[in-house]
Amino acid sequence: MLGKDKKLDRLSQVPIFRALSRKELETLARSADTLSSAAGTPLVRQGEAGQEFFVLLDGEVSVTVAGAEVAVLGQGEWFGELAIIDPAPRDATVTTLTPCELLVIDGRRFLPLLEQVPVLAHKILVGMARRLREADGQRVWQG
Repeated sequence: MLGKDKKLDRLSQVPIFRALSRKELETLARSADTLSSAAGTPLVRQGEAGQEFFVLLDGEVSVTVAGAEVAVLGQGEWFGELAIIDPAPRDATVTTLTPCELLVIDGRRFLPLLEQVPVLAHKILVGMARRLREADGQRVWQG
């Protein structure tokens, strides 16, 4: 099992959390749970609503869209970050390939945290704006 510092390090690598101070990351980490999952376990299913965000502390997962694998994620990577803000249907299915340890942030605990710590909300909004700018920069515009 990873220690507190490694969990904070993993959270600090998530684009929407990069602007947070160590103290703010600690506050966020306290609202997170650790989940251990066996290989072959579906964590999220395409089309189903979700409210959880996952950070892989250890292990690998497969990301599939309409049954076709589009990515394999490993230690330190994450998925589902938008679901903690907007519980829309999932864009993909994510299934563990190996035994995994994950940090899970549930939107039902995350949103009240933002209300309690307004500076956290502001910094996460800045992180979201950066993420959107990066995504816009990767688009190929056709005219």
